[in-house]
Amino acid sequence: MARRRRTRTAVLETHAEESETSVRDRARTLPWRATTALSAVGTALASWIIVTAFCSLGWLSQSQSSYAQVLEFGTHAWLLGHGVPMTIEGVRVSVIPLGFALLVMLVTTSFVMTIARHLATRAFGGRARTERQDAEARGLALRMTVWFTVPYMAILAVAASATGESAQIGRALIGGLVICGPITLITTGRALGWSVITFNQGGWIRGVIAGVWSAVAALIGVAALVLLIALIARHGQVGALHNALNPGGLGGAVLAIGQAAWVPNAVLWTAAWLLGAGFTVGDDTLLTPLVSRLGPTPDFPILGALPSGAAPSSAGLAWLLVGVLAGALGAFVAVRARHNNATQALPPRRMSTEAAALCGVCIGVLSGLLACVLIAFSDGSLGVERLRRVGPMMARVVVLAPTLMGAGGLLAGYGAMHVFKLIARRGAAAPSPAPQPAGTRAKRPSLRALLRRRGEATVPTASRPDDNDTTDAAPTTDSGSGAADPVHGDEG
Repeated sequence: MARRRRTRTAVLETHAEESETSVRDRARTLPWRATTALSAVGTALASWIIVTAFCSLGWLSQSQSSYAQVLEFGTHAWLLGHGVPMTIEGVRVSVIPLGFALLVMLVTTSFVMTIARHLATRAFGGRARTERQDAEARGLALRMTVWFTVPYMAILAVAASATGESAQIGRALIGGLVICGPITLITTGRALGWSVITFNQGGWIRGVIAGVWSAVAALIGVAALVLLIALIARHGQVGALHNALNPGGLGGAVLAIGQAAWVPNAVLWTAAWLLGAGFTVGDDTLLTPLVSRLGPTPDFPILGALPSGAAPSSAGLAWLLVGVLAGALGAFVAVRARHNNATQALPPRRMSTEAAALCGVCIGVLSGLLACVLIAFSDGSLGVERLRRVGPMMARVVVLAPTLMGAGGLLAGYGAMHVFKLIARRGAAAPSPAPQPAGTRAKRPSLRALLRRRGEATVPTASRPDDNDTTDAAPTTDSGSGAADPVHGDEG
């Protein structure tokens, strides 16, 4: 009895110590609003340090300027990654290094995910949540997005004003909103248990998201593969341009890392080329599947992958099939999701061929418009003279991308329903076994039943006795032999 009392007292003391520790930990923890705002400051500082460190490596390889100028250039490059053009010695650069923008998104994701998970543990404690708590999680994700994005936008505006780009404060605010807003909302919602964009949503939303995502991903994936093949095939020209710059060991590493920031831009330019619109690297350069006019280009080694000035043949039109097939893939994914939802509904519904074709066209056009938006981010300028126009031919992209991908979606939507109907007809024509009760095994036929079926199958139809005629119904046996009936066996 005394041992039980001592055990109970020890348990109570342990609970009291744990409660006091939790109270002290909560007292030391900052409010979630302050923590989220500080994480925005930390994200901006971390990304700025990465860019400045990269610029410092270039300064160490060729130290021809003061370190204050290096810091100013690093700040300009950091703002350029958020869509703010920079002007260095009269040269205006507005092409966004999308590789750096992806790096900022990665840093933002890591910061936000850590804070949101900690906040979810404090708020919900990992318990099974109710519908009210799910609503609270959605509201908390939205508020955290605001408390992260607004300070980040304010930091960008202050940096643009401090570097003499006061006229570009609006672009700084838009760049911060575009880069941090969606990724913060998605990451925070995922950490709090709310899927903002997911393929698990039912109805037409799932088909639209899955179809558009599949089409755009296929287009960009093929563009990346084509760019990789071009770099491998022309590695000699790329190496010659790299050696002509004579960057040295450290300078070569800086040059390679700097070009890596523009690799996503090159992928999107290749996507515009696959769509038939093409791209330009200066006033005297135009590259499309049917036109190859290459003029003087900047001495960037990655531009060594550009094709020579040889006129392409009409076979270049075959590259346009990439856009058509990408739209067809997205339409097939969307129509299949719609078809499955219709057949699984209660009562089951049937999707007509016309509706499937219309759905395919819509998915293809939406995929083309999203591709236009992504490709537009790679457009800009690298100077004030002949390089004032660098990037895809956006007027052509806006026309060709929805057209090609929409045509592929139309064909795929129309053909997919014919395939689904053919599969359904074959499934209906195939004999289905009788349903067995749950938990029971199918009984094997006995030997007598098998012999009876075999004997009935071997008897000709014309020699079978009439059911109404009873004269020959009784089988004749040899009474003297005493043999049993070979089919029915010896019943005695």
